[in-house]
Amino acid sequence: MVLIIVIFLSGILLGFVFRKSTHLNKLSGKISNILVFLLLFSLGFSVGENEMIMSNIAHLGIQSLLITVFSIVGSVGLLIVYLKILRK
Repeated sequence: MVLIIVIFLSGILLGFVFRKSTHLNKLSGKISNILVFLLLFSLGFSVGENEMIMSNIAHLGIQSLLITVFSIVGSVGLLIVYLKILRK
């Protein structure tokens, strides 16, 4: 855990020192995207090889769909309340 915090803080420090460098900003954005894609691939690979998850994928998919739909409906509903009532 300490290693993770040290790495995170060193990234913040380097970002602060090199914040004016547009070349490094573009490069760090590309590197971040590549690493996110690798993490997603790794997660998908782990899910695909897990027999318990794969055998329950239909049930898990329905739960995920319901959570997603209700999250979107709740967010849009609160936005409508904010825009129509609270913003007057």
